[in-house]
Amino acid sequence: QDEGPGFNAVAGWVDEQRPLVVFNPTFPIDRIRFSVAHELGPLLIDADGADRKTEESLAHYFAGALLMPGSVLVVELGRHHTRLDLGELRLLKQRYGCSIGSLVQRAAQLGIIGNALHERLCRTLALRGWRTHEPEVFLGEETPRRFQQLVVRASSEGLKSRDWVQRHCPEAVPWLADEPATDLASAA
Repeated sequence: QDEGPGFNAVAGWVDEQRPLVVFNPTFPIDRIRFSVAHELGPLLIDADGADRKTEESLAHYFAGALLMPGSVLVVELGRHHTRLDLGELRLLKQRYGCSIGSLVQRAAQLGIIGNALHERLCRTLALRGWRTHEPEVFLGEETPRRFQQLVVRASSEGLKSRDWVQRHCPEAVPWLADEPATDLASAA
């Protein structure tokens, strides 16, 4: 994908027998993880006869399913969202080692978020410059964050105040959004 001086990763066969994936180590680890998974897709999925666009779509879906399994992501996010807080996505980035953008895409693939929220979140990521430089760096640390995520969600949904979060779960405060959560109702 994106071959050239700034390529992410590329895959192929050595002697038509052994798969080989080469990645660019200068990119952030979350991008490398997704790029490698993306390149594994065509090596493992028999898509003979598919056009390039279909192959790319299958590779993206494969990478998302490998790194962010649907059944697990539904447990993390719930079955359907009309609002989704960027703080919650930042926490999930640390858990799954995937970019916020890929989490948004996977949530859309699974129907957790609808087209309107997906488009709005993608625009927000682009406006903030997060499509190329996200505020969180995935370090590969395995740290339980489920409680923090639930507290951020409760705050996002207006169930708990920032003061409540500060008193009962201060470690979640850095994950709270500075502005109100993305809400479809406010987009109208």
